[in-house]
Amino acid sequence: MLLAREALLHRRDSGSRADLEPLLAPDYWEWAAVGERRDRSAVLDTVGTPAARAGDGTLDAADAAVRRLGPDTYHLTYTLRGPGESADPSGATRCSTIWRGSPASGWYALFHQRTAVAADPG
Repeated sequence: MLLAREALLHRRDSGSRADLEPLLAPDYWEWAAVGERRDRSAVLDTVGTPAARAGDGTLDAADAAVRRLGPDTYHLTYTLRGPGESADPSGATRCSTIWRGSPASGWYALFHQRTAVAADPG
């Protein structure tokens, strides 16, 4: 369920600001794979721009895992693969998102980090 919501965070090229706003906590922030810190406003400003990541609405994710941090807080980790995701030709980044909520009340992200996987020198 959380991985499906994660796909919405990565697909900023379609949809609207109104679609993304409920998924981000008021104090949401993220570290981009390039090391840039973005707050909620900066993330919302990318919706529908050429800088937004294109795709078909699904994630090519591996090694997804969820760990419960508290009564309504969860840590989702996964490896995202695809062209343009990192300096590595395989295009891999390691992702980490902290989510709060429940299936009944809805989910919103508190924090997200993407770390590019280094290219294999060998």
